[in-house]
Amino acid sequence: MRRWKGADTDLAVSDPRFAKTHPSSLLYREVSASSLITITPLETYASTVARAKATIRIGNGGAGYTGILRTLAEAYLAHRAPSDDQLNITWISNHSRHSLVALLGDIVDIAMTYEPDNEDLAIREGWARRVGRVFNDHFVIAGPLADPAGLAPSQSNKPGDIMLIAALQRLAHAGHAGKAIWHSRGDGSATFTKERELFAAADVASAMSNVDWVHTHTLTPYAALQRANTDGAYLLTDRATFLTAQQHDTIGGLRVFIEGGQQLLNPCAAMVRTDASVETIRLAAWLCGDEARGVVKDYGKDWAWRKALFTVPGQDDFTSEEKLAGVRTVSAMAKL
Repeated sequence: MRRWKGADTDLAVSDPRFAKTHPSSLLYREVSASSLITITPLETYASTVARAKATIRIGNGGAGYTGILRTLAEAYLAHRAPSDDQLNITWISNHSRHSLVALLGDIVDIAMTYEPDNEDLAIREGWARRVGRVFNDHFVIAGPLADPAGLAPSQSNKPGDIMLIAALQRLAHAGHAGKAIWHSRGDGSATFTKERELFAAADVASAMSNVDWVHTHTLTPYAALQRANTDGAYLLTDRATFLTAQQHDTIGGLRVFIEGGQQLLNPCAAMVRTDASVETIRLAAWLCGDEARGVVKDYGKDWAWRKALFTVPGQDDFTSEEKLAGVRTVSAMAKL
């Protein structure tokens, strides 16, 4: 592990030590509201022995807050042979691009990220490789129960992408009419990147710029949901974080309106450096393997909504029975 002297909890992307490691275009690809890379673990998943001999650091954003990283890490640690060197696993929280920068700087050993374009860039530059896909999360558009923009799905035979575009256009119209608020994270995250992509596809990107109904809050996915719940705002979020916040009963005023389809697929890949240790590669491969998929496919099914948070690689969408757009509250879910 490289020791970043003089830094306590975070580093700027512009820190010359990142470029010294490798002059990656990733360092200059996106300017965001936050340019700081967190370098200290948010959680540690400990070996059963008092003092482990090694630590593997996982970089990830939203999934860590759902508890899936803890569950996967504990399953991996439990399956290791007693003769193996003892190991701790830590989670360092950054959004996807910053997790890749942390991988570049040897701040994390595995980056679990949601940005195939940036992952491909790191691979082309020769300093990283993709071990495989860990799971699929899924973007959703959520908002207030009252639905002032009229996004609630209706019975329709239109393709999902057409319904998505129409919903975004209705949202922009309602916003300009003073009927709706949109919350954007504006932070260079995979969610913010997808938000801009969707608004461009709906031809409303210009309508979202410099308007008083679009509010930017540089928050974690979980905190962004809480803020939208307080303000009665719509936002792009992910299914896993939405269900986690609902499980914690912190966003009772929000529901999901739009979900499903390839445009809202949010695949999570395990990335490692090309000089990764054998133990790091072993863990990354396990995260992409059958045992981990068994954990992923059932995660969340014992929660109040009785819905899985993620799909496994190879399953790009949920069935209609598993989707959230028809559910308004936990109490309604309990009646199904």
